Amino acid sequence: MSSSNYLTFSSRVIQEIFGQDFSTELQSRQNVEQMVDTDGSNPSSAKDSLLHDGTGGKGVISSTKGNIENLFKQHVEDTDGLKPNKSPRTGNPTTTVLLDPILPIRNFIRKQANLPISQHFAKAPPPTDALGELMHQRLKTSLTAMDERESRQNEEGRLGPRITKFDIAAHVGSFVMTSDRLGVTSQCNFGSVRANIALFKGKWHYEIQLGSKGVMQLGWATLNTKFSQEKGVGDTTDSFGYDGNRLRKWNNTTAPYGEAWQVGDIIGCLIDLNEGSIEFYRNGKSLTQAFSNIPRGPGIAYFPAVSLAWGENVVVNFGASPLQFPVHGYLPIQPETPAADNKMHLLFDWLDNSLNLYLHSEDIVNGRSLSREDYQTLLIVTNRIFEFLAPSMNSAFIVEQAFLPFYARTIGLPEKVAIQDEVIIEAPESHVKVNLLLELMWTYLEEAEMKKCIERMCNVFMNCFRSNSLSLSYPFQVYSLRCLIALVENKRSRRYLIHHILFDKIKLTNFMHIRPVDDEILKVLIPNGWWSGKSDSGNAEAEALEYQVACDSIGQHIQAVEEVQMHLLRTLLTNTDGNEKRPSSRSLFLRKFRVHIRDTIRPGSLLQHPLNKALCTFFRILKLTTLLWKEEVEPNENFDLPDLPPKLFYDMTIDYQDAERLGGVANYLFKTHHEEVSRALSIPDYMAGIREGRGSRDTPMPSFFGVQNFTGLTIPIASLSSPSVAVSMEDGASESGTTGFTVSAGNMSTAVTELSSHAAIDTTSIRESESVGVGVSTSPSVPNPVNTLNQTLNFFIEETFRGGSQTPQVGFIRSPAALTTVSHTENVPDLRTASATSSAEDMTSSVPRMNALIAGTTSGTNLMIPMYDFPADTAIRLLPGGFLGFSTYDRTGIRPNNPATSLVGRDAGTMDPQTSIRELLDDTVMIYSCGVKKHVEKIVSLRRNTEEYVRALERARGELKRPSITEVEKIEVEKSIEVFSRKLDEQSRHMAWVQSGVFTPERQRLAFQLLKVVLKTLKTGSSQGILFVFVPEFYVTTMIHLTWLILTQFHPTVPYTDLLGIDEVMDGVCEFVATHFTDTRVAIADTKDTLTQALCAFVCNRIMLTSLERIPESSKKRMVKALLRPYENRAWAQSNWILVRIWQGNGFGFRYPNSAQARKAFRTKPIQDEFGISSNLPPTPSPILQQLVASVLIDDPRLASNYIHSVLNQLNWAFSEFVGLLQEIHSGANRSDRAYMESRQLKICCTCFELTQSLLRVIEMVIKVSPNVLTDFRRESTESLLYRLCMLVSQVLNRVGNSSGTFAQVMELGISGVENITYFPIMSAVAGIIVSLLETELDKDEPSSLIVTKALLQEPSFQITSLNFLLGKSQSANTPEILRFSLGSYVPEDVTQEEIEHLEEVLQHVANWAPRLEADNESISDDDVCTICYAYPKSVTFKPCNHRSCRSCILHHLLNRGECFFCKGIIEQVVADDGLTIHDINATSPDSESETTVSSADQYM
Repeated sequence: MSSSNYLTFSSRVIQEIFGQDFSTELQSRQNVEQMVDTDGSNPSSAKDSLLHDGTGGKGVISSTKGNIENLFKQHVEDTDGLKPNKSPRTGNPTTTVLLDPILPIRNFIRKQANLPISQHFAKAPPPTDALGELMHQRLKTSLTAMDERESRQNEEGRLGPRITKFDIAAHVGSFVMTSDRLGVTSQCNFGSVRANIALFKGKWHYEIQLGSKGVMQLGWATLNTKFSQEKGVGDTTDSFGYDGNRLRKWNNTTAPYGEAWQVGDIIGCLIDLNEGSIEFYRNGKSLTQAFSNIPRGPGIAYFPAVSLAWGENVVVNFGASPLQFPVHGYLPIQPETPAADNKMHLLFDWLDNSLNLYLHSEDIVNGRSLSREDYQTLLIVTNRIFEFLAPSMNSAFIVEQAFLPFYARTIGLPEKVAIQDEVIIEAPESHVKVNLLLELMWTYLEEAEMKKCIERMCNVFMNCFRSNSLSLSYPFQVYSLRCLIALVENKRSRRYLIHHILFDKIKLTNFMHIRPVDDEILKVLIPNGWWSGKSDSGNAEAEALEYQVACDSIGQHIQAVEEVQMHLLRTLLTNTDGNEKRPSSRSLFLRKFRVHIRDTIRPGSLLQHPLNKALCTFFRILKLTTLLWKEEVEPNENFDLPDLPPKLFYDMTIDYQDAERLGGVANYLFKTHHEEVSRALSIPDYMAGIREGRGSRDTPMPSFFGVQNFTGLTIPIASLSSPSVAVSMEDGASESGTTGFTVSAGNMSTAVTELSSHAAIDTTSIRESESVGVGVSTSPSVPNPVNTLNQTLNFFIEETFRGGSQTPQVGFIRSPAALTTVSHTENVPDLRTASATSSAEDMTSSVPRMNALIAGTTSGTNLMIPMYDFPADTAIRLLPGGFLGFSTYDRTGIRPNNPATSLVGRDAGTMDPQTSIRELLDDTVMIYSCGVKKHVEKIVSLRRNTEEYVRALERARGELKRPSITEVEKIEVEKSIEVFSRKLDEQSRHMAWVQSGVFTPERQRLAFQLLKVVLKTLKTGSSQGILFVFVPEFYVTTMIHLTWLILTQFHPTVPYTDLLGIDEVMDGVCEFVATHFTDTRVAIADTKDTLTQALCAFVCNRIMLTSLERIPESSKKRMVKALLRPYENRAWAQSNWILVRIWQGNGFGFRYPNSAQARKAFRTKPIQDEFGISSNLPPTPSPILQQLVASVLIDDPRLASNYIHSVLNQLNWAFSEFVGLLQEIHSGANRSDRAYMESRQLKICCTCFELTQSLLRVIEMVIKVSPNVLTDFRRESTESLLYRLCMLVSQVLNRVGNSSGTFAQVMELGISGVENITYFPIMSAVAGIIVSLLETELDKDEPSSLIVTKALLQEPSFQITSLNFLLGKSQSANTPEILRFSLGSYVPEDVTQEEIEHLEEVLQHVANWAPRLEADNESISDDDVCTICYAYPKSVTFKPCNHRSCRSCILHHLLNRGECFFCKGIIEQVVADDGLTIHDINATSPDSESETTVSSADQYM
């Protein structure tokens, strides 16, 4: 028989892959096999059988042109690693896969490998697999006797299973472990856990990669070690540990040892049981021998063990993967067969030669192009190589030890990177070779094998990336990123990584982080730190220049790594790899990324990642957003960001999941504001049925049975009003393997479907009909899918057109209608690509629109919801859970109350660039709000600590210059200076990192651009009226925190003044906050509080206060009116704080920024620390806002009256509570159990004291800027307010202004927790009120003109001695020093001499008039005296009961109650003796008119 009848291999290909000897021997074996064959038939060539499989599918091996991608023009385009597809070694591929051009080759290879010789291929018996046998022989001979001997040695000296991991039965405390039980995180105070292997002989080594750098003790323990949550590794005599946090070694006792460890360090734990010693390594560097002469002998074996404090985490490598820093002579604890290493290297050499042949298959110029026979041989050899590779690729050790070095070579990287290596940053323009390798692996490996291999590769990349960098070039990080980029540039690998790895198993945010280099590297780079004021010598400039050069070098290296990270992100966001059935990588990325933010970045998330990683991710994605917008949408030079139209928040283009909106829960908002949403989206009202009586707001339409687990089946709606239907299955089945259907629209007005069965559809017949076409024939020989569908879903149809009427009749179905089928016609569109993930372009139609009903809610119960008009050819798709969506309708018509339709047009095919980039930008806003701001505050605290050390150093230097300093003091001060300088050196190095890598000018510009976008979005949303409620609440918090980031948190070397347009943006932020902190559309309490706190912060910052003063007058007036609303029934402390801050600096003795005793007392804190607000901030008075307050109070008497009345009410309450608590504290202090006094009681007491101060200061401001509101009796309620104020001021003076009362006694006790309760804060505020009230009456002589003086002196509780206490008068000589008080003693630091002189004039004025006014009161007869107070004459009459009292008593009484003192009847009127009606119950309620006045400026204020 001719040799041409047999498959022969190309000697050229075999020789180039395996070598000449291999080629010669293979040829000899094939010749022998052909001679043994006795079959004389002469079938068609076996080679021809490689080209066809009987289906007409022609293989690509016959092609003489094209590129490597022609090899894989198969189902790869339609498979993205998301669904299981059969590989060549598992059986027939599924019938739904398109014809595979190289499937015949795969089938042949499979048969060659698995079928016995007796079976025939084509018509000739296939020869014995000489190629496979010879390859196997060569691989076997690669194993040496030494390898086998070393493999046996690995098993000696150890007891336990071969796979080493942590023993879940041998731990103390709570831990979270990874699935492989190699990663462990402590969830207890101090827990310990050991491995499942014991060692009694030999030299062993394992490694621990640190995920944190806190208190941990790592090392060895015996079986007898008794752990507890107080005792861990090394705390007993039979355990040995190392702690790099405290720099100690532990074995019952402790001693100094080792180096300080950092996150990412790899700690090597070595034990020599032959010599009895233990040693530790850090990143491959020996820390010297830690212990010697450890116990050994019978019954003693050592276990690897770790002890971790709360939150600490480590990943251990016992040998499952190659050790990062192996030590000669020591073996990994988990044995691995060294023979595998030699075998794999040989296989990868063959594979590398094969890849080179593929790459040069078209090299005709150099004579290296492949012939038909060469190409066949190459495909078969490739499959054979992967047949040998596949079993070994299941080992993580093999993947890391052998495959990854080969993988790195194909990229152009070294096989392994060392600590000091310089990895080339610039990646090649394309990874042709590695892409070919990955495509071959996807083709020839089992799908599960390939996915597992990718997962293991990513694990190695992640561990390498997390390694602590000992070089500023970041070799480990760049190496990992380069390898990962090459992997994601392969389409199938990228899609699988996005869908299953980068957001589920190995977090992408880990690859976005750049950790600071090791401290030792920083010391080498910056030997001498620098800070402002370090030295006054002539070398100061040179030191500063050297420091800046080092900062620039750090910045350049960080920038280089950032570029590689940006390359990775850009590749993951590829938007050109989607088609009509499959989403692009960008669509997959956005979908997974949003869930990732919710699950790992948002505070409180179960899997929350460290905040520093969120910060890096935020800036990387924000920068990429600017680049994508510039390249794909709007070219610009400023790298502008896209705008975010508020429509995104309610048209469901973006899935906000459970994010809170400003107005509350989204479902409620869509139901409440359906009319506004419909008008904004230009669609009919989607809840119109409610007005027609077919539902309620809670249940828009009657519910019906849900449908379970269906996606993809298409049924035209036209069939629901006619006796025909077209059915087809879609290619895009769900990942869970479920199927469904889609209903297409036709000539009908309204259709109602009710699903009465929960059984699943048998779609076997439907699948079988796919290859025939979309239409399903009714021929008996073809299974009818509609009949099957009918049996399980039991559709019920009701004709809604009665008598030709075009008015839709909506209701439940009363009678079933049979469904029949028709063949596919041009009237029924091809629905194979119609799905809920179709692109918007595919869904656009100009066909006239009809009405329909769509089902869909996010709950388990489906609702029949009235739908708007849609095109007649619209297909409605049934989604998992029973939701219905659209397949051919424009995205602008999405039903906002139908969550299923939120997927329409955003997944399949190429995403719209504008929509996708806007969604990416929206993600960055969410990231900043969720995880970035806290890390920024942590970084800023480092800078503040540095500034504090600088101030401490300056004070110490000043002490050295003090002439009276003693020698002993000088020595101590010099030691302090040394400590401060050393600490500043260390912190300045860290600040160099912050300056160069965190707070850079580029990042400041990006943050500023984002702030502008967020501000514009909020303003635009607010202008849309009630639709503002749909804005997510995190937009408000992001705007406020970005403002502070730019103004105060960036490094001083990046001044905000360099930003173009910063003033306009700050003005816009201030205006938004000022006009929305009381906006009724904001329903979320936390958001309201955030806006109010922001306004509090603005008035404490001179920059923002200036911006507040620049906003439009109308906006300022709205803000002031909101602040002056009555304090009842609302949280008033923050509003009061704002008024105090705009006054601080102008009040009597109210200019202090800080004080060791008196000044620190005023610290009312309704403001959170996150805004940097402190009572110690310098005063920031605002005369502009003060005058505006005066204008509002003067122009609106009712508002002024209500506001002052509410302030006096709160003052009365706060001071009364304060006095009551003081009495309780005083009583408790005299008991024997004084030490057990509740700290909560002390805090409440201090809070009431501070509130009293702040209320007094507001009253002082009101009197100072608008005295008429309390002195002009022509204004309503002015007289009563003045008398009440005098009463409260007198009460404060009486209770505080003496040296023997409860106040003084508590001060004398010196109780810890009430140090802030002192005389000055409250007495200075009272003095300010008295001076402001009486200063206009100092020059008057007529009693009738002394309105305030008379009101004060006529107050029954007023005592002149309490007033004299302000200046230290009327104090006993025996008064203790701590209780002596005089405002004059605070001159000049807190009170000016002019203020003291003015106060003295006021006191003298009161003293002069007191006898004269008292004489007038003494002349009152007993019959005319008021029987309530017995101080003033009766001067008013109550109507209708005609009882009488003095004006003061009734006015005070009416402020709280409306009943008569005597008869308890309702007082309708109060008439004075001069005929003036001072109270009328029938008058218009001041509160209602006041509220009308305030709200008239804006309907939402």
